[in-house]
Amino acid sequence: MEKEKTVLEVCTDSIESAIAAKKGGADRIELCSNLIIGGTTPDTKMYRIIQNEAGIPARILIRPRFGDFCYSKYEKELILEQIQAHRALLSVHCCLTEVLIWSLWKNV
Repeated sequence: MEKEKTVLEVCTDSIESAIAAKKGGADRIELCSNLIIGGTTPDTKMYRIIQNEAGIPARILIRPRFGDFCYSKYEKELILEQIQAHRALLSVHCCLTEVLIWSLWKNV
């Protein structure tokens, strides 16, 4: 039986930390902003720069604010817009994120 490869995913919230993760051997990154408060959705421009500079696979955190995960109807609208903006750049991972978010909403 073939042994599964361990994937090293590093949570990053800046271009510099994403480049350092790649240089340090990360297989992919989880990209967010404001990591100090638990992470929020990063700007699409940050992702584009990281891909130009480091070219590392990424998962994008979709989270409009810090705190709990009970979102208002306005925040849900914002989340959907964030998913659409990132989907154009990173379709597979954003689709996975969308499924996770809808699953959370359904259970709230």
